[in-house]
Amino acid sequence: MIPPFDDNGFLPPGIHPGTLDEIEPRFGLSTEIRQAQFQSVRWLLDTIHGQPGILRVILNGSFATDLPEPNDVDCVIL
Repeated sequence: MIPPFDDNGFLPPGIHPGTLDEIEPRFGLSTEIRQAQFQSVRWLLDTIHGQPGILRVILNGSFATDLPEPNDVDCVIL
């Protein structure tokens, strides 16, 4: 479960696992920019799906906040 935002619009420190079904309504639907950014995330995940050695994808930066218009989606592929 992805925890609630704090008073500043950030998630609490830590790693917060989530499925696409949890991430999309929380971070990818509220504005047109977020919808487009989430579609980029989906494209990335579809592209890397099944590649050997990929353990996790971490999404962070302004996308993982409550900003209506994040600058971009920061991600790390482990």
